[in-house]
Amino acid sequence: INEQHLSLFGTIKNTQQAKYELLYSLPKSGVAITNADNPYCRELIPTLDCAVDTFGIHEEFEPTLLISNIEENKKAGLISCQNTINGKTFDYTTGVPGRHNTKNIAACMLLAHYFELSHKQLKKQVETLSLPDKTLQIYKYHKAIIIDDSANSNPDGFKGALDVLSTYSGKKRIVITRGMHELGERSDALHEEVGGEIDFIANTLVLINDNFAEQIQNGMCKKYKTEVLKIYAQDALLKYIKDLKNKEVVILIQNRIPALVLEEIKSTRKK
Repeated sequence: INEQHLSLFGTIKNTQQAKYELLYSLPKSGVAITNADNPYCRELIPTLDCAVDTFGIHEEFEPTLLISNIEENKKAGLISCQNTINGKTFDYTTGVPGRHNTKNIAACMLLAHYFELSHKQLKKQVETLSLPDKTLQIYKYHKAIIIDDSANSNPDGFKGALDVLSTYSGKKRIVITRGMHELGERSDALHEEVGGEIDFIANTLVLINDNFAEQIQNGMCKKYKTEVLKIYAQDALLKYIKDLKNKEVVILIQNRIPALVLEEIKSTRKK
């Protein structure tokens, strides 16, 4: 639960209530699975009638499944970590990028554990996981590396994608974005916050429309000297992308870009 779709729901409280309708519908004999690290999720747990299992990386919140020892192997495209459920530790490795995805996997593991699947079964499934198209898909565009996260954008997902980008040390790191939508009254503050994250991680920021350009730049400081480009025309963005294809760069595409540009990038896609 975060500020995504805040303009639709109006307040975080309304978002909480809408999300928790799913859990309120569970019978007393059921089990709810939710994120112990998220304060908006934790807040309503006591109001549920059924059993609750939680997952998270912070031991202080006493999650049913504790995620620990997260390690990323960028060259192999792997993430490994440990999940501890009721005192039993399970090690796994997956090809799904992004440290934040360890929580998505943890939620599924809790459900699998509830249905008494074995660790051997879990290990096999986790090792073969893949993400949907345009969701942190990493592939080559000639010499350039693309991190395609163009399917959607929200504050947590944006930061998770930037975390993946940060692992490519020694290469020029470029972020291409139109910003995030439907954030309501928190939009300015959240764009400034992500602007600071971009400034710390990226060498170049490419803004492809003017909707949130000012807010993102307001969050950036001069300390890191991140280059900011404003390329609003589709043809100009296409030319910019083509000029990068034979360079040793890593390009994070965050939120939607023109279809013509995305087609060019994916035309030579290699995993």
